[in-house]
Amino acid sequence: MVRFTTCFALALATATFVTGALAGEATPRVNENGLRLVADRDLDTVYVDTGTRVSGYDALFVQTPTVRFKENWARDFNRQQPGTRIYPEDEEKLVSDYTELTERVFRETLEKRGFKLSEQPGEGVLVVRPDIVDLDIVAPDIQRAARVERYSQSAGEMTLALTLADGASGRPLVQVSDHKEDPRWDYMEWRTRPSNVADAKRALRGWANTLGDALEEGRW
Repeated sequence: MVRFTTCFALALATATFVTGALAGEATPRVNENGLRLVADRDLDTVYVDTGTRVSGYDALFVQTPTVRFKENWARDFNRQQPGTRIYPEDEEKLVSDYTELTERVFRETLEKRGFKLSEQPGEGVLVVRPDIVDLDIVAPDIQRAARVERYSQSAGEMTLALTLADGASGRPLVQVSDHKEDPRWDYMEWRTRPSNVADAKRALRGWANTLGDALEEGRW
């Protein structure tokens, strides 16, 4: 019951945070969950519970994230790429793949840095939920019977909506929003499934290391 309550509370808080972030309004000093805006050298927007230090927890639990594509991503791709269509099942498969990838990269990176990982939330455990929103893959490698080579100047972009929460109560302690865009070059590059995954892993690993730095330095 502790796990269900914690995950439900965290999901609700994250949804509220993401909705506010996507609304495009001026950044408030205090968000919907009562967390205060603080300056951070590495991340776009950071809200914290100023009464709790997340660096004091004994272990981390990386919760399975949610991944959402940019609004109308598939529709816009289908309009711009005649002859190739992304179907709902294609988008669902990509969401599943990137969900698994995000969770795995965060777990592996944090564990490699020496953080103790827990298999469930609870007392003394900090829940880490690295949701991805506004995912935009410029040239997705969709498996079809006929192979189509795709080229683009950039792999795409995505935004991290990270929530850190108390593992016993599910109360949000830190909420982060940070946008990353793959560099746009003056030339076209061949995009494949492995190259898209490699680009995404690089961005995710960067975010996981930024989280590790913040925890080790006691910034929050």
